Amino acid sequence: MVPLIGYSDRLSLRPGETIEFKVSSHADERYKAQLVRSICADPNPAGPGIIEEPVEAEFSGYYPSRKQPFYPGSYAVVPLTDSSLALNGFTLIANVWPTHAAKGEQAILSLSDDNGLGIVLFINEQAQVTLRIAGRQGLSEVRISQPLKNRRWVRLWGGYDEDAKELSLHLEPLENDSSNLSATSDVDWAGVHFAAGNEILIGARASQESRDVKDAHFNGKIEAPAIYGRSLDVN
Repeated sequence: MVPLIGYSDRLSLRPGETIEFKVSSHADERYKAQLVRSICADPNPAGPGIIEEPVEAEFSGYYPSRKQPFYPGSYAVVPLTDSSLALNGFTLIANVWPTHAAKGEQAILSLSDDNGLGIVLFINEQAQVTLRIAGRQGLSEVRISQPLKNRRWVRLWGGYDEDAKELSLHLEPLENDSSNLSATSDVDWAGVHFAAGNEILIGARASQESRDVKDAHFNGKIEAPAIYGRSLDVN
């Protein structure tokens, strides 16, 4: 871990333009910011060494240390605008083309409330497609045991049938003649109520540490994702 790291938001600028410096420090004490003109940046002891000249700048001075973590990965956010949304039965559908299926947990579709309760369709650490529901009574999930292959389109659909008390998951290969795969699990799920401000995430999920942080980013392509508020037969 580098205790102090920083960068500028642009590599060059002209007089009168603005440049910003981003700094993250894991230290407890303050750090010093200073603008210098670099005469020689070669640390080779056989040469002249590093030579710098201080340049007057408005930002020069000491600043309190602050950790600014970086969370790489892209995803789509669909905010819920209704005052309330109750999901008892549901169906999730998506076509996916993974490029690194065995990388670790990767979310395809997710929806959770302020308490972390909700639904997530994801690839687990064994590259198995998994559908998980989290309710006040705990976690329940169903998975397809055969791992996904990289760079192969598959159609996924799954959901919860509140009448049958069943959680199901299905996989249909779209690029070869392989057979469809399915898995089911008997579950008694009470459903989840979502409020305005909750989000549907495509290609990520809300972190357990903070809803403002997204993790489990999906590596690959996601096509035609959909969420329905009831159990559907999509065969």
